[in-house]
Amino acid sequence: MLIRILRDAHIEGWQANYSVAGYQVDVAFPAAKIAIEVDGWAFHSDQAAFQNDRTRQNHIALLGWQVLRFTWLDLVDHPDRVIKQIRHALSAR
Repeated sequence: MLIRILRDAHIEGWQANYSVAGYQVDVAFPAAKIAIEVDGWAFHSDQAAFQNDRTRQNHIALLGWQVLRFTWLDLVDHPDRVIKQIRHALSAR
């Protein structure tokens, strides 16, 4: 869904399933050092998964990456807001 939204908005420079310091992020803009993660209940259903995500995000952020997190609901119900936030992050970097 995120990839379709990016394509429909004609946003370029991203890579899906990108590796940052041994962690795979859903979508990355490597040149801008922006990582985008899409959170869904299927992959965050227990305490260990939740904790792992926070540890991972902190490690990536300490390497100078900005991490944006969106939910499935964001993508489905608010795609314009998602694109606006991504564009803002890209222009700020």
